[in-house]
Amino acid sequence: MAHNATEAAVRAAESVLGGIRQDLDNERAKLATAAGEARREAWRYFGGFWVWIAAIGTTGVVIGALAMAWIAGRGDAREFGQYPGIYCGNAGGQVIEQPDGSSYCAIWIKRPEAER
Repeated sequence: MAHNATEAAVRAAESVLGGIRQDLDNERAKLATAAGEARREAWRYFGGFWVWIAAIGTTGVVIGALAMAWIAGRGDAREFGQYPGIYCGNAGGQVIEQPDGSSYCAIWIKRPEAER
């Protein structure tokens, strides 16, 4: 009788666990479907692939432009220092000739009234 009761209890437990396992599998499938839909909706909300690519490209362009402006300014100053005769007029200066044949670049802070 104890053996029959034990077998009956095991069968009942397996039956209950089988039902729970089936319910868990169904719920897991529903959650996976909902997660997939949420992921797709979030992708649409944030613009999808092309918006992300455009944002990365725009960020690269801005960083590149800033780097180019920083490097160009330093390069121009270096070039002016090496070749002041060439860049003097473009930099707002004036080449001044000396009586001994030498010359220098004068940068006016405030130009005389006659030259304006």
